This record gives sequence, structure tokens and C-alpha cells, in this order.
Amino acid sequence: MGRSNSTFHLIVVAGSQKLLPLVTIPVVLLAVISLSVFLWIRNKRASRDSAEPEERPEHTEEVRIFV
Repeated sequence: MGRSNSTFHLIVVAGSQKLLPLVTIPVVLLAVISLSVFLWIRNKRASRDSAEPEERPEHTEEVRIFV
């Protein structure tokens, strides 16, 4: 067969290294804040649900059926 030559061109734009932290930091902060809010709401719902008394069936036959 024949020989194949391949070249790799890397183009670096001036100032792109300064742009990366300016984009990365807000994205990471937004992810952390979103995760914190999600976990806080989930924890709040779980504590509210456990604080409410459970409804019990009125008849003992219903208890035997569901247990």
C-alpha cells in the first residue's frame, strides 16, 4: 500500500486560557447550588411526610389484607 502522512494542527487563540476559568467557575458554582437546593427540598419533603400521622384502616380485615 502507500504511505500516509497526517498532521495535527493545534490553534490556540490568545486569551483562551483566561476564558476557561471564567466559564468553569460559574458552571461549577451553579451545579453545587442546584444540587444543594435539590437535596434541601428532598430532605424537607421527607421530614414533612414522616411528621404526618399515617392513616390506619378502620377494620381489622383490611389490616390482614394489606399486611
